[in-house]
Amino acid sequence: MLEVYPAALLSSVPVLLRVYWVLAAGAAVFALLPLNVAPSFRAAVVLSACRGKTWDSKPAARLGPLTGLSVPQSWFAHFYDVGAAVNAAVLGSLLALAANSGSLGSMAADGASDAALAGLALLQAHLTRRLAEANWLACYPAGARMHAIAYLFGLSYYVVLPLSLLPDELWQRLGEGAWPARAPAAPALLARARCAAAAQPPIALLGAAVFLVGNALQLHSHWLLARLRPAQPRKPGPDVSLSEGPAADAGDGDYSVPRGGAFALVSCPHYLAEIVIYAGLAMVAGRARLQPWLVLTWVVANLLLAAGPTHAWYRRRFKDYPASRRAIIPYVY
Repeated sequence: MLEVYPAALLSSVPVLLRVYWVLAAGAAVFALLPLNVAPSFRAAVVLSACRGKTWDSKPAARLGPLTGLSVPQSWFAHFYDVGAAVNAAVLGSLLALAANSGSLGSMAADGASDAALAGLALLQAHLTRRLAEANWLACYPAGARMHAIAYLFGLSYYVVLPLSLLPDELWQRLGEGAWPARAPAAPALLARARCAAAAQPPIALLGAAVFLVGNALQLHSHWLLARLRPAQPRKPGPDVSLSEGPAADAGDGDYSVPRGGAFALVSCPHYLAEIVIYAGLAMVAGRARLQPWLVLTWVVANLLLAAGPTHAWYRRRFKDYPASRRAIIPYVY
């Protein structure tokens, strides 16, 4: 009887993942709607999008002791530490399973394992790039903060994201003991990786191209933002703060109007690039699967939620801000 429980628990993981993304995306969409209901809940969602320059634009609704609970925005790097490590472990484990003939059953025949391998490989490249940016390119003002709700959700996000790219059938196979008794040798892993790359259909190749374009746009946008930052080192602010007042040393002098590249069209091209990245990832890993598209839905809603206040902040702080710029979608919003 006890042997049934692991299989039953593992087979329920896809449902739990879908619930996670439906709740996350639903909360972000709800916060975007002009509804005067559940103000505390809406404030909590909006708070998760307030960071850095928009930290002082927090919603008026009170959340008790949670209202001003913040951490340094530089802790964003923790997301990519966690994400890169978890994704590498998931990618390596799936590759080991795929290299073991017969472990994946029908998933190998219908291409589900190849789609997941390709998606995880692309995600690993993205997370590694973001980790490098967070450590060597990004320069946050010492007083830049983000809410602790956003920090905790971000950590959970980068744990759940790689798991969401796995085929649903894999969890049941793992419950049935699909894990090989001995890890495959390196040549077998490389051969399986080459096989997965060669088996990608045209829609996945198009998705990979979209993914690469999004990464290039985001890297260039982050580089342009980094050029605006002063070169001198800054003293770090407090790690965790309960202050509800303005963030120290995060004033107008720490920010300038970004120019060049896609900043000519929108205030947040790095957010637009993130949407493009996840659209490409969904095209690669989301063939006949729901989770990658739920991830994309959350990314779109969350970044629309964050882009609006950022665009408003720029227009409010800089009188010469280009009137033709939109927030995130060129010529539209």
